[in-house]
Amino acid sequence: MLHGFQRKLDTIWQKNGEEISAILTGNMPYSLKGSPPQQNTKTEIPVFCFHSVEPKRFEKQLQFLATNGYST
Repeated sequence: MLHGFQRKLDTIWQKNGEEISAILTGNMPYSLKGSPPQQNTKTEIPVFCFHSVEPKRFEKQLQFLATNGYST
């Protein structure tokens, strides 16, 4: 059982190691924190990917981006 758990953890780390590390070290991009940028972001380009869209929720998400200074 322990061996299966270790394999599962290894698989998770292989797939998500960069993201897990960023969360643990506080280096997660501001766009994933749900807060507006606090620094000069001229060198960063946030990319948002939607796999499905529900119109009312999508409208709220776009409004959040506009309210917090994101532009296209």
